[in-house]
Formats: sequence, structure tokens, C-alpha cells
Amino acid sequence: MSISPSSTRLLQKNFLDDINRKIEWIAELGITGSTRNFIPGLRAFPYRKRCIYFFIDDEKITVLRVLHGRQKAVLEDFLPFYQTQEKD
Repeated sequence: MSISPSSTRLLQKNFLDDINRKIEWIAELGITGSTRNFIPGLRAFPYRKRCIYFFIDDEKITVLRVLHGRQKAVLEDFLPFYQTQEKD
């Protein structure tokens, strides 16, 4: 049994929409997530076998990456995003 390309795109869109709704929920409730010590202020929140990595303050949430939960997150995964965040 194979899935048609249009069905695949719909599944992908639904998955991304769901992740985006969860990010909005985190921002609305001010969920702080778990700290990640390799970057000061970085937080993580597990969702649907993924982990959402973000910074959050009183005004905004900045999502750096969404990685599969089995993928080990290391500093090098975040340096390009973190260095940009420092300049803002």
C-alpha cells in the first residue's frame, strides 16, 4: 500500500499545523519548558516524539529548532541560531 503524493503533503501540512498550534499554546500559557544548560535561557518542550527548543520572555517566543526526540541535541546544532539571537 502506498500513499499518494497529495495525501503525503496533507499529512505533512497537518503535522506542521499541529506543531505550530503547540508552539502558540506554549507562548499563550507562558510554559517555560525544561532548561538546557548548553545555552543560557534555552528551553525545551517535548511533543509528539519531537522536542521544541525555544527562548521565551514576557513578549515573545523564539523557536530555534524542532528535533526528533531520539536525536541528541548538542551545542553545535544551535550555534547559528543562538549567535543570531544574541545580536537581536
